[in-house]
Amino acid sequence: MAKKKVNPRRVPLPKKAIDKDAIIEEAMKDDMAHAVLLSYACASLENEMLADEAVQDTFRIAWSKSAELLNCADPRAWLMLTLKNVIRNTRRELTELNRLFISFELAHDESGQDIQNDLLTHEEYELLTRIVLQKYTISAAAKEQGISIESCRKKVRLIKQKLRKNRQSNQTTNSGGRTAKGKEAEQ
Repeated sequence: MAKKKVNPRRVPLPKKAIDKDAIIEEAMKDDMAHAVLLSYACASLENEMLADEAVQDTFRIAWSKSAELLNCADPRAWLMLTLKNVIRNTRRELTELNRLFISFELAHDESGQDIQNDLLTHEEYELLTRIVLQKYTISAAAKEQGISIESCRKKVRLIKQKLRKNRQSNQTTNSGGRTAKGKEAEQ
C-alpha cells in the first residue's frame, strides 16, 4: 500500500476547540518574534518606518489568514515567509511609484507645463512627493492628512492609475500613434 504524502508544514488541527484569537495574539505579543521580524525588515528595507509598517502588515495578514497560520508546523517560519512577501511587494510598489513620478516630472519638464494641471490635484501631487521624495510611509502620510491608512492606500492607487494612463498616452502620442515595436519594425 502506498503511503499518503503529508506536507511537513501542515499539521492537522486537534479536534478540541482552539481559541485562534488567543494564539494569534500570543504570536503578535511575542517580543522575540517581533524583534526578529523588525530587524529583518529594517535590514531589507533600510528604513525603520517602512520596516515597522511591513511587520504590521505581516501581522494583519496573519490575522486574516489565521486558519493557515494555525495549521502550519512552524508559525514563526510562516510569519517570516509572509514578511518576505510583504517586503517584496513594498519594494515593487515603491519602484513603480518612483518610475511613474519620474516619467511624470520629465514629461512636464519637456512640455514646459506647470506641474499643477488637470492630471493631478495639488493634494495628490503633495501626497506623491511625500511618499516618493520624502520617503513617507502610507501610515505617516495618512496620519498627516487625517485619513485612514486604507483611504491613503486607495488614494495612492488612484494616483498610480492616473500616472500609468498618462504615461501610456504620452508614449502613444510620442510615437505618432504607433508603439515602440511598430517603429522598430518599420526601420
